[in-house]
Amino acid sequence: MEKKAITDITIAFCETMKNAGYEVGVYSYSYWLNNYMEILRLPADYSLWGADYGTNNNGQIQVIWINIQKLMIYGNLQTRHK
Repeated sequence: MEKKAITDITIAFCETMKNAGYEVGVYSYSYWLNNYMEILRLPADYSLWGADYGTNNNGQIQVIWINIQKLMIYGNLQTRHK
């Protein structure tokens, strides 16, 4: 499945939940967010969490983005569109 389709499905689901009165967000590991989604298309009111599990962090979750407008991906500043 292409990035656009995955992102479209994610947005449709989140909008359905938001319209039902729930707070919405997307949680995944950063590799998936960076390679399988168009995360900059997600609405600014969604919480966005990227977690990494690795050997250099003692197995702890590293939350790298939470409800932000700008983020750094591999040294490149990205801005989310509203």
